[in-house]
Amino acid sequence: MLKAIATEGGDEVGWLAGGISERTFYTWMNRHPQFLQAVVRARENFRRRCPKYQKGLALERLTEALEGGQKIKWTTKKTRRLDHFIPGKDEQPAKLGWYDEETVTEEHTEYRPTPKWAIERVIPRPIEEDVNAAIAFSTSEADRISGEAWI
Repeated sequence: MLKAIATEGGDEVGWLAGGISERTFYTWMNRHPQFLQAVVRARENFRRRCPKYQKGLALERLTEALEGGQKIKWTTKKTRRLDHFIPGKDEQPAKLGWYDEETVTEEHTEYRPTPKWAIERVIPRPIEEDVNAAIAFSTSEADRISGEAWI
């Protein structure tokens, strides 16, 4: 019953799948809190997977992307060596005494505008462009077709 509700939606498919009556279904929900919770979870699973809900989520994310672009974050780590020299004596060059390594982590954030192809895919071209393209195509094809074919 729960699988039917989660995949097809609605309580009716649940009681039909279980081979029970509507009255029995709701009686069980009233008497058994665990069954009620399971039905509520199944309804929620259907709602999350239903196309209307997913379309709404997609539109929300798309609106965010169109308004603010895409926020990209990344981290870089740089390690550098700090050499410590001991001064030389009697005009001798300094010698490396020891060194330390230091790692610096930097976080970067970049905002990229929405790609043109994404906007064009969502926002259709004006119909005038399609009509003008169709007229231009039919005109060019008309030149190639003989007069008898038009009759």
